[in-house]
Amino acid sequence: AYINGTYGAWSPAGTFNVEPPNTDCAAETRHYQPSAGAPLQSPTLRAPINKAIMPNGSWDRSQSYHWFFEWQWTDGADYYELEIIDPKGNRIATLQTTATDLRYTLDYPYNQYPEDWQWRVRAYGRGHWSPWSPNATFTLERSATQTCN
Repeated sequence: AYINGTYGAWSPAGTFNVEPPNTDCAAETRHYQPSAGAPLQSPTLRAPINKAIMPNGSWDRSQSYHWFFEWQWTDGADYYELEIIDPKGNRIATLQTTATDLRYTLDYPYNQYPEDWQWRVRAYGRGHWSPWSPNATFTLERSATQTCN
């Protein structure tokens, strides 16, 4: 189950009965077993490093900047999920990538809240999510302010 942003533990093995729809056929019993395997490790964040200063767009939003995010490969991962969280706690990006995509570029216009941005990554494989990586924080450069004539 997915509760408050966290996936819970897998249920134990069990059985269930399946009867083909719209028939009087006898149900057949099927067995299920949760995926086995060593749990995945949290991905290691590579860039931006914790407490990095990232570019900010222009105050009039005429120019945006590219933010580059990169993490290390996790053994057994089928894909990754990246979250970028703004200073108010809003997820501005949640992205799933393939196992070979270890980076993401976000084009973002000017933002008036330069402090306390966060990002993190987790991996999915072997039927389970890894724990989230520790959050890394970054700050945006302050843009030039508008001047009046």
